[in-house]
Amino acid sequence: PGYKALGLPIGGEGKWFEFIPDFDTEQQSRKRKPNNKDGANPSAELLKEKAKKLLDSDVAWLDSKGDKIKSSTNNSDFLRKMISSGTLADKMASMMLMIQEAPMHRLHVLDNLLKMAAKKGKREHGMALDTLKDLFVADLLPDRKLCFFHEQPLHLYDKIEARVFVFWYFEDSIKRRFAEFVQHLEGATHDTLTHVRSKTCRIAFDLLKDKAEQEAANTLFLLVNKLGDPDKKVASMVS
Repeated sequence: PGYKALGLPIGGEGKWFEFIPDFDTEQQSRKRKPNNKDGANPSAELLKEKAKKLLDSDVAWLDSKGDKIKSSTNNSDFLRKMISSGTLADKMASMMLMIQEAPMHRLHVLDNLLKMAAKKGKREHGMALDTLKDLFVADLLPDRKLCFFHEQPLHLYDKIEARVFVFWYFEDSIKRRFAEFVQHLEGATHDTLTHVRSKTCRIAFDLLKDKAEQEAANTLFLLVNKLGDPDKKVASMVS
């Protein structure tokens, strides 16, 4: 009772990065300087922890309101049932929809997909990689380099509304999770199955083609590395 929602995007209102409040020219230019070299500034960690708690509170608020918030999100219960008891394809589609409907409130769903992408040799491994690629390209990555929380202009903390820090926390979270996704891709390039390696090269190429995020440079390394793949079909895909 009495909780005031942060006004984060839900129900397909738009991409999360389109809602980051503008507050000065530095925000527009996206030129960031870390508060210190290793990002261990106590004040940065404190602000980040506060931002996480704010987001956690908003997640709890959304879960408590559920279907009452927006008609476009009234299938949340159905999607949860699909995730718990549906086919593998149903689970992937449902997880994707949940993230698309409320990306900033569904980091835990993204984490579940990443866990599935780490399960080599399982059918869910390849499906999760494909689903994650689609989410990062179409919904989660802006057409610019992402920033870690400590790279944001935290020295302006007393002039910034609290919800801005939540957006910065989420941006940091997406940057770290995308790096984890690229690590899973890298691991898949060494799979013993040719079709898995081919799928991985295709995903890496799509990422490199569509997004400018810094970690995407790692996908170029993956592609170049596969030029020496023992299977000629895989090697020809990246030549």
